[in-house]
Amino acid sequence: MRRGVSQKKLGNLTLMVFDEGNPAEAKSIMEFATPILAFLLRAIKLIAIAVALHLLLLFFLQRKILYPAPEDPLPQPLPDDVIRLDLTEGYGLFLNAATAATDRRPVILFAHGNGECAHWFLETFRQYPRHGYSVLLLEFPGYGEATGSANYDSLRRNVLAAYDLLAARDDIDATRIVAWGRSIGSGPIGVLAAERPIAALILESGFASLRDLVVHHRKPGFLLRDRFDNTKIVAAFQQPLLIYHGTQDTLIPIHFARQLRDLAADVRYQEVPCGHDDCPHPIDLVLPFLAEKLEYGPQTPTQEKSSY
Repeated sequence: MRRGVSQKKLGNLTLMVFDEGNPAEAKSIMEFATPILAFLLRAIKLIAIAVALHLLLLFFLQRKILYPAPEDPLPQPLPDDVIRLDLTEGYGLFLNAATAATDRRPVILFAHGNGECAHWFLETFRQYPRHGYSVLLLEFPGYGEATGSANYDSLRRNVLAAYDLLAARDDIDATRIVAWGRSIGSGPIGVLAAERPIAALILESGFASLRDLVVHHRKPGFLLRDRFDNTKIVAAFQQPLLIYHGTQDTLIPIHFARQLRDLAADVRYQEVPCGHDDCPHPIDLVLPFLAEKLEYGPQTPTQEKSSY
């Protein structure tokens, strides 16, 4: 035992006690420990500052991550079969199946993924008017040539405005409006399903809860500003639902699709061996689903194939 230090028993614990009679020994030990404690306190302080800055960056930059908004202008001129319909925020690209001004047709309202633009899907969805379905490809605020910026509120306003515009047209059957959301587009499309009467809902590579998806990717969910949540919406939705998802999707894993499937009242569910952006376009699944659920047809699936 060092001089100036004694041991005392407290139950099963042995305590080291400095003798008051040897202050020089105690001072020597404190002089050794003080720089170490100061270093540890500085390190903890720096770590706390770094964590706080990281959280602040995530909070303020998260919409840049969620909505990267490709800068890709519309083709000029637009093809003859494409009509641009301007909304308060954003716009839609309309492919009309009607053959007359009052020829009321079903319509598909489509919302794309976060790193995509509406006009990228023109060739893919050009197939649907041949089968009697009009299509509106919704563009997000801040995307393509649309002004503004994407967030929960602007996307909600945009998709509701698109629906209301379609429902008021003489060449649209307002009782047969189909909402289709892909990836992040399943968020605003889910909001539409909760706030407007739609005939059917299609979720392609969609999430259940955006917060849960953020947590899955090891980010703090409590910081999320745009809290799209399709779990509550699908649980309350009584119309037909089609879910299409890739089993190899690492961005929005398949268990989110299965979660929605288990919540749905009337669901057709299809898993395919693909990832997030390489799944074949599901027209051979969509057309029979719509023909049955909308009682519109019969429609014969096209043999043409396209992919995203």
